[in-house]
Amino acid sequence: MSRHQLAAHPDRPEVSHAVIGWDRPLATYFVQVFSKGSRERVIFWQGTAPGEIPTAEAAIALAEPFTIIPDDLAARLRRDFAEQPIRPPSHPLVGKRVRIRREGQPDVEGTIVQSHLTGFFARLDSPAPGKEAGTILVFPEELELLRK
Repeated sequence: MSRHQLAAHPDRPEVSHAVIGWDRPLATYFVQVFSKGSRERVIFWQGTAPGEIPTAEAAIALAEPFTIIPDDLAARLRRDFAEQPIRPPSHPLVGKRVRIRREGQPDVEGTIVQSHLTGFFARLDSPAPGKEAGTILVFPEELELLRK
């Protein structure tokens, strides 16, 4: 994973700074923007799902309203990608339909979209209770393979 800290744009006094980078395990660029104040918090965060932001230029476009963009940032981000390329989703479960069972929570169904160092990313058919729809990290012991 790479991280490049960016200064806040002068027209955004509520912004402390932003971070932009490449996240290899998720195969996406990401942008985080932080607030000023005694309790700094994330006020904008994109690039949390596999493949969400596919290009350096797309990530820069998301950061631009909040920060000052250095002239060489796109080149640095592309270099980060080249040095940490995406691993192919070679696991046999990729593309398979699964039921995800977590203790104390209702079962949810989805599709394995990518392998990860510790488990898999599954795209949910519908949101889990209390969760947003999207992609979650699941572990092998939580999976039940569904028949077609």
